[in-house]
Amino acid sequence: MISHLWLGLEGAKERPAVELQKIEELNEREIATAASFEITSKKSWDEVKKCLAVDSQSFPEKLSPDLEQKIFVKKELADLMKCNSRDCAFNFLPYELEYLEKLKTEEQRKEAYFKFFQNRIKGLTPMDPTKADLIIRSSKESFPECQSPILDKFLSQRPLGKADFRLSLVKYDDRMRPTTRLLQSMSFMKSPNQYCYAEALIFSDHYDAERIELWSVSKRADVYEISLKIRDRIDFLNSWFRRLQKGSLRKALEKLVQEQSQNMLRCIVAGNSP
Repeated sequence: MISHLWLGLEGAKERPAVELQKIEELNEREIATAASFEITSKKSWDEVKKCLAVDSQSFPEKLSPDLEQKIFVKKELADLMKCNSRDCAFNFLPYELEYLEKLKTEEQRKEAYFKFFQNRIKGLTPMDPTKADLIIRSSKESFPECQSPILDKFLSQRPLGKADFRLSLVKYDDRMRPTTRLLQSMSFMKSPNQYCYAEALIFSDHYDAERIELWSVSKRADVYEISLKIRDRIDFLNSWFRRLQKGSLRKALEKLVQEQSQNMLRCIVAGNSP
């Protein structure tokens, strides 16, 4: 059941409203929210698709100095240097930690960190089997707006060799570590009048056990109906005490979904990519 929480796009009464929505969370460790809006536009499908306001980027061939600076902030780098097979603040698999433990310099460990991500892209490292019960494998209940065999295959069989890999650098809030996510994306036309775009988690170095972001764009005449839904399952929300933090985490997700939807709306109105 969806209940409406918020309306508005600041400073532009002539623009349509972005509507933030509260949706049912399907797992105790899940935070989820959605937003939607309608807009009348003469723009083509391709022009509207270019306005999808995702916060990820194509996975790079190497880490640039700018990416290194964002990933390896002072405390993160110090904790990476402390990582060993018995204790590590990162979500790497046991045999990766054994390998990391042998490396002594910062440069060696940063190279290994990036290699761990690359190995997942190459299919050499599987998704974490200890988090298998948190993986969303069907779109029927989770994403009915784009439910299809195509989306189900993408969710249940990831990583898929032909789908694009993406990198996302985020921070839940100022008290929490920066989080680097490896994602895979795919898109398809569910019908001649509906386009779907999904990003699904492959690996996160902190916090995330599962994360799916789904955009649905439908068109009737010159009206586009656009929705964004995110379901994020966080591994440390594994007790009733820790789940007391869900309220603040949910607010952060609502803010993100609101901002991404507004960015897409502005892009369609202005005709510029976000």
